[in-house]
Order: sequence, then structure tokens, then C-alpha cells
Amino acid sequence: MTSNNCLQYYITREKIFRTDFACLGSLRTRLPKIPFGACTATALPEKLKKIHEGMGFHTSGISILEPTNRPNLFYGVRLIEGNGFG
Repeated sequence: MTSNNCLQYYITREKIFRTDFACLGSLRTRLPKIPFGACTATALPEKLKKIHEGMGFHTSGISILEPTNRPNLFYGVRLIEGNGFG
């Protein structure tokens, strides 16, 4: 289960699974100049709308809806040594 799935369950009150995920939207208020993104492969349109609202994404934001079988895409995380600013 992805973090977005946890958030959508919490927002719709269908299931409470890691309630900390419900607080992700508050980060947008506290860090207004930091870009945020969200990925999910399982949310239906009505759930996507609730995730959008819960995360505080602007309606002018970009949504990319693509099939999940995309061999040309890679999602990764890199460790940044130090403070990441130099």
C-alpha cells in the first residue's frame, strides 16, 4: 500500500491506516515554496480528487495519467551527503 493510498483511505474515512499520512497536506502550508508531487497507480478519479484536495494541490497543477508499464521511466531516490546545499 503506497502512502497516497493511505492518505486517500484516511481522507475518505474508509479506513485509518497510518494516520501520519493524513498530515502530509499540512506540509504544503508550512513549506509553501517547496514543490510537492504524489504518485499512485491504483486511485480512481474520485479518489484522485480527494488526494488532490487533501494534499492542498492547486487546481492549476499538472496531473499526468499514464499506463504503469513504462520501461522508459525510472523512479529513484538518491542520498545527498551533508546538508545538500554544496
